[in-house]
Amino acid sequence: GGREQASQLADSDVRTVIAVSCNPGTLSRDIRILVGGGYRLIRAVGVDQFPWTGHLEVIGVLHKTG
Repeated sequence: GGREQASQLADSDVRTVIAVSCNPGTLSRDIRILVGGGYRLIRAVGVDQFPWTGHLEVIGVLHKTG
């Protein structure tokens, strides 16, 4: 996860964040931090990059409008 990075981004003026994680649980936590900082989740997509394993990559696109 990127808890520290998400906190720094939540306090920043960066308009668009693309978050990628192989752990949906930590990505969810990090997205909550970003949403608390004024971002809105635009899209989330799961990518089965390694179909022979149980791993799932998740990509979230967030945008801040203010």
